[in-house]
Amino acid sequence: MDENLEIPPSSTINTPESFVKKDEECKIIKPQPTKLLIGLQAGLASIFASLFFSQISVVGGVATAALLGPIAGVLIGGVILLLVPVIIFFIAYYFIKKNYDATLYKFYSDRIEYYEGFLVKNRKTIHYNRISNIGQQTGIIEGYFKLGTVFIDTAGYSPKGHELAMHFLKNPDQVYDFISQTISKAGK
Repeated sequence: MDENLEIPPSSTINTPESFVKKDEECKIIKPQPTKLLIGLQAGLASIFASLFFSQISVVGGVATAALLGPIAGVLIGGVILLLVPVIIFFIAYYFIKKNYDATLYKFYSDRIEYYEGFLVKNRKTIHYNRISNIGQQTGIIEGYFKLGTVFIDTAGYSPKGHELAMHFLKNPDQVYDFISQTISKAGK
């Protein structure tokens, strides 16, 4: 296996070791999102939630105005409009970060194992001989942080999405090249 892949120290890996045969060698990669990238994702969730809660703030403000007067209605409506998106931002940030912390990619000689999930845990295995296409993408924001995404498609998988999208990888070129070389070796 390629020894140049950047791997975090084994003490930072939290994975169910009972699934791994003791004599199997693997490369382990975790996504490396920055706080800013997680914040951007949480911010988008907060914006969409605030669109929904703006309706509630109007209704809450009107109801309060009818009961306690217009000043109280404006205050209650404003608090709902401002406070709820902030609360949603912090909740979304927490769950997004915990999900990335639980995400793990293990590269074996014959397969890739993928672990993800904070509340709902997912595990997926993709054998190299089933991979039909790989791709790589680095957006403007990811590129600024020297991160990228590697996509994997398998034969028969839905064209609506990728079988596996590995987001926020350091050195995505190396990961892409490693998978390409391993697929070539598996095909021989």
